[in-house]
Formats: sequence, structure tokens, C-alpha cells
Amino acid sequence: MNEIPQPPSTNPFGSYQPTIEDRRVGFGTRLGAWLLDLIGLWLLTIPLAIIFRSMDLPQTDFLRESLQEMFQGLKQYGLPRELLKDIVPLMLPMLYAGIVGPLLYWALEAFSGASPGKRLLKLYIAREDGASAEPSIIAMRTIIKTSESILKLIAIFPVADVVARGITSAASLVEIAIVIGCFLALSAKKQALHDVIAHTAVFRTEETF
Repeated sequence: MNEIPQPPSTNPFGSYQPTIEDRRVGFGTRLGAWLLDLIGLWLLTIPLAIIFRSMDLPQTDFLRESLQEMFQGLKQYGLPRELLKDIVPLMLPMLYAGIVGPLLYWALEAFSGASPGKRLLKLYIAREDGASAEPSIIAMRTIIKTSESILKLIAIFPVADVVARGITSAASLVEIAIVIGCFLALSAKKQALHDVIAHTAVFRTEETF
């Protein structure tokens, strides 16, 4: 007896395979990882500031002017004189720690493929097609992501004042571009600006390719 041929399946979900964009991690989860990293960054920056306070840190003319501007800004908030006296010795160490800290912290991501915050949420960085990313690619992504801190580090070296101010202005523009670029992860491709440039994306560790 011949079997009656069956019509094609009309189940719209039967043969669906998620696209690579579906398997990438979007803005919300990445924001959660960033908030965890922000806590981790402060836990690194504060000890660094304490260490830097015991060191004879170099001060360029640009740094002195920047510290003076910071001091005047604090005075405008009407802080008590006694509190200002306690804050002033911490300003230079905190300035250095605020530049060096992010570079050291995000270096963990560059060398391991995931920041501590990403690891806690079981995320990792890979190529945009899901393949494992070479260390050089992840390092390039990290350099793009931290380019603002890199420029600020260059600005505190003993260079001409006009050069230092130009570098700092460039750092501010880069910082704005990186922050705005993070919102690109809200798009269907789920890639921030530094991902687009480095051809990377963030995935969950349970994803297999």
C-alpha cells in the first residue's frame, strides 16, 4: 500500500534557526556588566590613589592648572575650608588613579576576552560571526574602548602646554563618541561602536559555534 504524501509543514517555528544577531548579547545585559565593572573599577582606583599619594608624582604646568581649576570648582560648591584642606592632597593622586586605573582594569578584558563584570554575567567577546577572537583583535577593541584614557595619560607627560590641552580636548571628544557609540548596541546588530570597528560582538558563554 502506497503511503499518502504529506504536505509541507506549515509550522512557522519548526525550522527556525536563530541568526547570529539573535545570539549576540544586547544593550541591557551589557549595561549590567558595565555597572559591575564600574564597581570593580572603583575598588581598583581607590587603592591606586592611596599608593600614588605616597609617591612623588610629577606635576607639569598643565596639571597644576588643571588642579587649580578643580580646586576652584570645589570652592564654588561651598565646601568647608577644613574639608578642602583634606581634599587638596588627594586631588593629584586621584587624577593619576583616574587615568591609570581604567587602563589597568580594562587590560584584564584585553588579555582574557572578558572583563570581571562580563565574567560574572557569563559573557565573552568573540568575532562578530561568533568565532573565537584572536588576542590581537580583543586588544585592538580594548584600545579603541579606552582611547580616551590613553590620550589623557599622554597629556600628563611633560609636553608643551598647548599640546597637552589639545590632547585633552581630543580625549573629551573621543569619550563622547565612545559613550554615544555604546548605544549602537540597541540596534539589531547589537554591536557598540568599538565592536563595529574591531568586528567583534559579545556572546553568552553557553553559546556554541
